[in-house]
Amino acid sequence: LLCALIAALASDAVIRRKAMSEAMRLGLVGGTAALSLNVYPGAVADPDHGVPATLADAEAIGFPTERLLFEISETEPVEAPERLAADLVALQRRGLRIALDDAGTGHARLPLLLVWRPDGVKLAREVIMGLDREPLRAVRVRATLKYCEAFALVPGVEGVETVGEFRAL
Repeated sequence: LLCALIAALASDAVIRRKAMSEAMRLGLVGGTAALSLNVYPGAVADPDHGVPATLADAEAIGFPTERLLFEISETEPVEAPERLAADLVALQRRGLRIALDDAGTGHARLPLLLVWRPDGVKLAREVIMGLDREPLRAVRVRATLKYCEAFALVPGVEGVETVGEFRAL
């Protein structure tokens, strides 16, 4: 199990490196757009596979770190929320932007958000899907957006696939 976890973490680090290289190759580095990179909570501080490794890769290839947005996946349970919050706050103090990814689908906990203020929250596709056809889903999205407003979080969404979902948002 440990070997499989290490392999998955290494694979994620390789994917982040490739994404930065491709963004540079395609000329997507200028302006104000950010490159969003996913990181699992347990790997945030990992020097070989987490944010530190990605920052070293960015510097090595000349990718501007101010254009990175690290999205912390909510789909993995957080074993030590206080430690994760401290790691994330330290990264934010270095000027890095961090968002909670997949909001509404996983293990996000209010105590974590009380100690750590992400720069943004991205609602998961599963939350947005059918928003225009399901009144209770719309209530959930409105509540989540009020929650974002209360915590001064910039909301984002993923997977808007229909005109109806777009209009409902």
